Amino acid sequence: MAKHHIQQDTFDECVRENMTEFDMALEESIQDSIQQFASQEVDLSTIVTDNLLESNQTRIEQTLSTIESIKSLITETDGRKKHVSDKSAFSSHLESLIDWIKASPALKLLLPNIDLVPQILELTFANESDTDSKLVEKAVELIVLTCDSQYRQIQSAIGEKIIPLLLDFLTFCNRVESMSRSLAILTQICSKNESNKLIFMQLNGHTTLFKHVFLVHENMEFSKQFAKFLRGLMAQDDMVELSQSDAIVKQLMQLDLIPFSLKVIRERLHCTEDRSAVILWLAVLRQMAISEANCMQIYQEGNLDVLYDMMDTYASNALTAKQCVALLRNLAGVDTIKHQILKTGGITRVLHAMQTHVMCAFVQKHSCAFLAATALREPECAAEIVRHQGAFAIARAMRKHSKDGSMLRQASLAIRNIVARSPEFQKDFLDEGIEAMLRGALDLSSCQSEAYGALRDLNCETPVETYRKPVKLEFNPVQTQSRYLE
Repeated sequence: MAKHHIQQDTFDECVRENMTEFDMALEESIQDSIQQFASQEVDLSTIVTDNLLESNQTRIEQTLSTIESIKSLITETDGRKKHVSDKSAFSSHLESLIDWIKASPALKLLLPNIDLVPQILELTFANESDTDSKLVEKAVELIVLTCDSQYRQIQSAIGEKIIPLLLDFLTFCNRVESMSRSLAILTQICSKNESNKLIFMQLNGHTTLFKHVFLVHENMEFSKQFAKFLRGLMAQDDMVELSQSDAIVKQLMQLDLIPFSLKVIRERLHCTEDRSAVILWLAVLRQMAISEANCMQIYQEGNLDVLYDMMDTYASNALTAKQCVALLRNLAGVDTIKHQILKTGGITRVLHAMQTHVMCAFVQKHSCAFLAATALREPECAAEIVRHQGAFAIARAMRKHSKDGSMLRQASLAIRNIVARSPEFQKDFLDEGIEAMLRGALDLSSCQSEAYGALRDLNCETPVETYRKPVKLEFNPVQTQSRYLE
């Protein structure tokens, strides 16, 4: 019978419960947890069973004692408003917890995540007007530190409790610093966690948040935090079968997020000190560019001119290049936009970015993906790419990042799309030594099928028997070139 599998944080949580609920010593708790899961036919081969042993028993006992001290300092009035009886001691305990968890992240497993973190949050924001600012910062830092996506079970448990609290606070808050802190916590809570994103959307958190959207134009830090949260909320970053990313994007589209984002970018485009905010809002647009309709709206709002302006003005800035090229990659998937990109010099700008940021795998990968998208079914675009040394740029990217499977995959797709309908360009790639690099890429399972297809379309030998031994190909190998396939 096949054994069950669990996540690391499930095992760690069991260890923590044994220690806090049954007063077990660390080693006894670990052994008991192993026995529990073994009796249930759970496969522990991928689990680090001594995760907490990096912290000695004394530090663990100190952490548990500090947690109890913090709880004892929180008092509640008749109106259920929370107060701290000794701010100095409270601040000192928070600082100790932060330092210990930073040194040994596994210690966060000792936090009783159902009550302590919500209490600290409620205390922090309910009395923020008369709470020491340093104390507030420490409380927020501890909450953010605790809600790490690597400890998903804790992150989900805390999210279920504090997302409603944060939204209630945002409903009545009028202090921009407080709202920025709330967004920082929400960003961490929802990072790579579909269940917390769902809670946020079901509580109409997006509409609550957009009541304060005017502050984006007035406060730089709030603008950046707002963009960070939106980007994370829309990202398909959780390892689950069904993501709600598309549904979230559709709901945000109803709030006119595309024209709003472009307005923010245009306002700050040529302010050097605002560049980080512009880059973050470009990332928001990129997350929105997931459908043809959305891409067309971005294009019709005049975004190509904005992207070209940024690529020309900040050509040497890698962060700017990353977001510009990644957004262009998405837009190039739409034929109407692709033709306009060809006419307006978008291809040469991306090739220039590849030349400027040779060692940046992100820029190289998304640039190759952009070239693949523009060349797909478009011989005119393929000719433009080769005319401006695109074959050399792709070969250089493969040479510099020969172990990066995702980059090699996009490079292989670009080669295939360029030569599939324009076989006259095969020689341009072969002269750059592409064949040897593609054969090297066959060793990487993440790009094997694409590399095989590129070799075939370049009329190189493709001995199927050899390449099917390590990893089974994802398609039935044929000797017909791609341009003849239906």
